[in-house]
Amino acid sequence: MSTNIDNITVMKLLFQPFIENAIYHGIKEKEGNGKLRIRCYLKSDEIHIQIVDNGKGITREQLTTLRNSLHTGNDNYQHIGVINTFRRLKLLYGDQLSFSIKSKYLIGTAIWITIPATTLS
Repeated sequence: MSTNIDNITVMKLLFQPFIENAIYHGIKEKEGNGKLRIRCYLKSDEIHIQIVDNGKGITREQLTTLRNSLHTGNDNYQHIGVINTFRRLKLLYGDQLSFSIKSKYLIGTAIWITIPATTLS
């Protein structure tokens, strides 16, 4: 029996901080039209989530600070929603979580999340 993505559950407010950051810190700050793409799909027993924008992006230094904050637990006031969501994901999924954030300044930001697929009861 195959599972439809419509029957998959994810933790509450999973998308909110990433979408908010993409709009508020990325797209709003750039000139011209902004684009935000959210893609979710099932592969094996995992749900893959991609959140990509063509906003302002994050400088290399800011990205390094954010990545360090994710893994050290140090709070970064500019990205507290992202850090808190990452911590919640890590608590819920442990080593089954795959989380990656990449960005190029003035080009955009991409976040990839892979978690185990949990179906509705």
